[in-house]
Amino acid sequence: SVIRFIPYPVSRAFTKGIAILIIASQLKNFLGLAVDKLPVTFTGKLAMLAANLGQMDGPLVSDYSLPLFNRDAAQFLFEKGVSRATLSVELNKHQIRELAEDCPLPLEAIVHGRYPLLLGRHCAGKLFCKEEKCLASLQIFDRLNLEIPLKRDASCRIALYNPKELCLIDRLAFLKKAGIGSFRLELSLDGEEKVFEVCSIYRRVLDRGEALEAEKKKLFALSDQGLTGGHWDRGVL
Repeated sequence: SVIRFIPYPVSRAFTKGIAILIIASQLKNFLGLAVDKLPVTFTGKLAMLAANLGQMDGPLVSDYSLPLFNRDAAQFLFEKGVSRATLSVELNKHQIRELAEDCPLPLEAIVHGRYPLLLGRHCAGKLFCKEEKCLASLQIFDRLNLEIPLKRDASCRIALYNPKELCLIDRLAFLKKAGIGSFRLELSLDGEEKVFEVCSIYRRVLDRGEALEAEKKKLFALSDQGLTGGHWDRGVL
């Protein structure tokens, strides 16, 4: 086809430019802004969207990438309009309980799955391959010889995930008693069958109080490198 005669940087920049224009045209719906018509120009769209951000409707939730370690941070997020905050994955059980006491915000805890340990601006796989599946030629292992999962985004940034899956299914009762109102399962690296199985197990435990030991064994069987309690007992700070 004719496209093979067009330099790769030109075609890639062209497609990215189209993507940015499409995203800009849909931002008003995504943010729930009551804007009837947007200007035709790209800069005009951004200016009008920025001027109407005060109309944004819907809950604002802070993610674990914005660490929530103490009440001061919770108070700051509350004053900025955050309606729910995600706990830092580096907190231990005592710190979670203390933070949940008199917290001005509803709290969410990650109770299962893999989450990014490190985000890199450049893809290390490019050292070995220039194709889209460059990470297929790259493997990283920790000191226990467990493979660290890698994921690359469209901008060639790389994320390193925890080798073992976090599993706090036997700590749900503690978290509920401490006042944590939302539980999150991080399953973005898993296939739909595993996602369904893991969600079903947690749903059974939360709704019907199924036998924890039996359900945890099922989760262990679904994991490829085992389960971990994370920082539950020891924490970081």
